[in-house]
Amino acid sequence: MVRSIYNHVDHIVFVNSEKSWDHGLKGNVDTYGNTCKPVIEKLKKQDIWEKIISIDCNTGDQFHQCMEGYRYIQNNLNADWVMLIDTDEVWDDYNLTQAISYLKRNENHDYVYRARLYTYIKSPFYRVEPEEVMAPTIFVSARRKDLGKNHRCCQEAFMQKMTTNIIPRKPIWFHHFVYVRRDFNTVLEKIRNSNGYEGNKIVDLEDWTENVWHKIPEPLEGQWRKGFHPAVHFKKHWAGIKEITLDDLPEVFHEHPHLLGELSGNL
Repeated sequence: MVRSIYNHVDHIVFVNSEKSWDHGLKGNVDTYGNTCKPVIEKLKKQDIWEKIISIDCNTGDQFHQCMEGYRYIQNNLNADWVMLIDTDEVWDDYNLTQAISYLKRNENHDYVYRARLYTYIKSPFYRVEPEEVMAPTIFVSARRKDLGKNHRCCQEAFMQKMTTNIIPRKPIWFHHFVYVRRDFNTVLEKIRNSNGYEGNKIVDLEDWTENVWHKIPEPLEGQWRKGFHPAVHFKKHWAGIKEITLDDLPEVFHEHPHLLGELSGNL
């Protein structure tokens, strides 16, 4: 994530919490602890422009964790816009440059700006196809009083602008490596914690592991038609998988190929 946005932003603020996003309810705890902090410390040693800031909090859900970072930026940094990004999200130079150029030309701080995403599962070369319909909020004015009532302004009453007009007739895209992790147990933990926090019922994970995960990328008999997202409500949102090549991935993987090996630990 950091390498893909480093040259485009003024600061990168990491917000760390030892709690899972469902406050540790339903037995969902981060068994592996905060695995990001050692990586952040390593990145800070390479931070020649001193852009990286790391703050600790004690939040147990994504919304309040976002708000901790948002408040820190408002109180300590001279920012016009805040880019909301998770550690498993990666941008390519073209899309991010287009988005930032658009914001500079159209400084309407009454809007929040969304983007579309490519979703990956098990490997950086396995992309969900067709693409998900969701479009998370990415850019928010630093002048707002808060982020609404839901993480990433997902349920805000004010206008949410789809960023389809940043590039004529094309949406802005980023890459979400949501279930591409070095250890499969952390994939299961991510499924439980994220969906538990959002109140989503999940499928039988033992069955999902056997009949979906272990068979990817092969077509799953009857499974593509039913969908294979591990959250019941979103099951049909994932209907198939497309195998892609390095040329389809952001530049950061061309420049730092070792990242592919780290991401592909689940194959």
